[in-house]
Amino acid sequence: MLDLVRAVSASTKRASDVEKAFGVDYKLGWQVHRIATVRNPLEAGAHVPARVSMERLLKSATKRKAPAGVVERVAGAFAAFEQLVESEAGDRAELDAMIAEFVPEIREKRDRAARVTAFKGISQIRGVAMEAHVGTFILHPSANGSTVDRATFSAYLGLRRLRPGSTIGFTTIGLSGATVLTLDGRPPEEPHGILLPQFCSAPIPRFDVRRNGEFTDYFVAGNAVGLSAAVDLVMGEYRPQAIKRYRQPEGRSMTGVMNLVDTPLKRMTIDVMVHSDLFPGGPPALEAYDFVPRGQVSQGIGDPTRERDRLTLYEHIRPIPGGIAGAGLPESPTYVKMLGHVCSTLGWQPGAFRAYRLEVDYPLYGSQYLIGFTLPEAPSNG
Repeated sequence: MLDLVRAVSASTKRASDVEKAFGVDYKLGWQVHRIATVRNPLEAGAHVPARVSMERLLKSATKRKAPAGVVERVAGAFAAFEQLVESEAGDRAELDAMIAEFVPEIREKRDRAARVTAFKGISQIRGVAMEAHVGTFILHPSANGSTVDRATFSAYLGLRRLRPGSTIGFTTIGLSGATVLTLDGRPPEEPHGILLPQFCSAPIPRFDVRRNGEFTDYFVAGNAVGLSAAVDLVMGEYRPQAIKRYRQPEGRSMTGVMNLVDTPLKRMTIDVMVHSDLFPGGPPALEAYDFVPRGQVSQGIGDPTRERDRLTLYEHIRPIPGGIAGAGLPESPTYVKMLGHVCSTLGWQPGAFRAYRLEVDYPLYGSQYLIGFTLPEAPSNG
């Protein structure tokens, strides 16, 4: 393709140069320019024009006196490409997906586009949508020295119905043997006991509460729809002695937190604030699973029973410089203030925590994200 472009165009620096030289539209000019200039040959496969466009290009090149041998080579290469599509992929979309796995330059772009499409489709089917969800877990040593207290702080921002009758709200998940309290240490008076009203939109809606095993669903009552009826809900829970601090005799070597995507949303942030005395074994691990097929969530990082449901991830956990003080979020301007409120209520020092963040645009509906830490050996009594 580069030889064809050079035979017709005096310059190959810009797609507009190709467009003018061949007398084609901008899209075709851009495709040709990309094929002629990409460094990774696989990437070129994602930009090959459709047959009718390629025929138009070759006719234009012939009219502009491109050498016949060059035109024939390009035509032969295109025919071979079309044969590859038919024999190995079935159609262009499948081939593009296959190519994307080997080309970092286009993989994340295509993945995001697919997630956006999924969000739009599922939000219409479900009749609900959310602008952003922020799930924060603050881990602090328990007074007994052998377990970890966990504060959970969640913000559901721009939560709304797209049609009357759809249910919106949030779900909490019970932990075996863990007591659920409000941040100030009281048993929650449902459903408003776990809400932090000073950070919610006003007026705070009425809720219907339903329990299903370890799950408790809080549904916003009413039928109001659209952005004008969107709500911001912020909740906080305190679970003393919620998770283990050290490696267990039965061999359990990891612990962590999880977040479920059970509402179509545009952006998800998971923050984990870890006290400096906990889990010194390095940065946390990250995995994600599709929890729809078997109707259950994974029990932890590396769960062998859920390997077939494991999702490919392109996102990464990153440390937050400055810990809690540096954890600002544009979608939630009062976020750092919220974190300060949680720590103040529990009597914890914000400066004692290191912080990690996972950010995902358009996370896949029905997925489960896990962030895990390696459990250290318990200190010797001697």
